[in-house]
Amino acid sequence: MLKVPLLVWLLFPALFIFPGASQGQFILAGEHPGNTHYVDIVPDTTLTGPYNHPPGLLPPVVYPIDINGDNRNEFFISAVGSWMNGGGGTDISIRSFDKNVAQIAYGSRDRCFYSDTIWVWYETAKSLKSGDTISHILTWHNDSILPLYRYSWSVGYGSCATTAFVNDSLGNYIGVRLISSSDTMYGWIKVTNVNFLSFTVQEFAFGKNTIGIDEPVGHIRIYPNPSHGIFNIETQFPDFDLMVYDHYGLLLMKQEHISGNIRVDIIGRQSGIYYLKFIAGKTVLIRKVFKIQATVQ
Repeated sequence: MLKVPLLVWLLFPALFIFPGASQGQFILAGEHPGNTHYVDIVPDTTLTGPYNHPPGLLPPVVYPIDINGDNRNEFFISAVGSWMNGGGGTDISIRSFDKNVAQIAYGSRDRCFYSDTIWVWYETAKSLKSGDTISHILTWHNDSILPLYRYSWSVGYGSCATTAFVNDSLGNYIGVRLISSSDTMYGWIKVTNVNFLSFTVQEFAFGKNTIGIDEPVGHIRIYPNPSHGIFNIETQFPDFDLMVYDHYGLLLMKQEHISGNIRVDIIGRQSGIYYLKFIAGKTVLIRKVFKIQATVQ
């Protein structure tokens, strides 16, 4: 069967653009469906930062990232090291230019011990794997700097390393998001070969809210969204038809002449984006919903 892209049949006069609810947005690490800004870096870019003596002599190596394609850099990854007689260290971090707008998913806070009495705190960016959900369910840090790798050493106390980004064939993805007055959108950056002073940037993607409806407040409420497969729908329409489509625009189910509160069950379907089309008289509304994989306990 020929799969017709969803945007083809969505182009009709009743359709308008609107920003969806922030908690209804998400993206899966490593995936970039048609409504994303996606950049595949060819060839993969590997950078190695300087190892300074004394500290501050050379600036860090920097890879800037325009995550949403607006010709402005929202994030950058940097690497730099320094040493003096008796000690030193290195740092590879992701940073945002404005922490109030561009945020990074937080991983963990851990202590690195040199002795029973000497230790330091390390906070890290979260290391995500392919298929992990990036949404409001993650912890979003209130700072603008999170390390991927940090190493320090001292002649008197030994060495200590924090390696949040294990070089995994299924990773490593950094979750990021941009916050505006009307919406919160999510993206990912794939960074591999993170070690000491080097890192490789391979690709990145960022969700774009390209499909939606400018509808009267209260006409339709869908929850939870994202969901593991059951969506509750509340409407004020006394009589409407409902159709459910997958991302390719294929009709999965249809119900006619319904009203009030209903449930849509797509538990048996694969994770991803689905579209609910409501027809009530001359009113046509389309809502985007997300099915995510249930967590195995």
